[in-house]
Amino acid sequence: MEYSDVQELIIKRSNQLETYIRKNSDDSIFAIILMVTFESDKCDGDYESFGAYYGYHGGGVNDGGFFKLSAIDPRSEVFGYDDLETVDEPEAAIYEGLMQEIWTFVDDKDSESDLFLTDKGLELVRNNGGFEENVIQINDFDGDSLDGLEWGLHLFFES
Repeated sequence: MEYSDVQELIIKRSNQLETYIRKNSDDSIFAIILMVTFESDKCDGDYESFGAYYGYHGGGVNDGGFFKLSAIDPRSEVFGYDDLETVDEPEAAIYEGLMQEIWTFVDDKDSESDLFLTDKGLELVRNNGGFEENVIQINDFDGDSLDGLEWGLHLFFES
């Protein structure tokens, strides 16, 4: 799959993205992760996963970033917003598209510290069976693949 096809997937079929949302007991959102995985055209048998995340980092602070995984390359990469300037343009566009899509599902209500689901986010959760124990994982989201990422989110994943 070409990167331009991935960008189109993000924009036109966001309901097909691998999605993880964890909420707090007050229904605010603790974290959201969107990820797209596809077979790499760089190497047979490899896949690439691009992701964006946003959520609670501790101390009353929400923050986000991006990550990239590969089946063959054991290194996982985590990027902050400022790091996107150093990423190749086609990849940066994928990360930016994922982050833009995150903000269609959640909102921080005028830069308050708490995140809440938007109408589109509520519809996504409702159409996929709702939260189970404050978590929803959609479209075969594989949290195990994120083990070892060095990011600020304090998350654990249920397989």
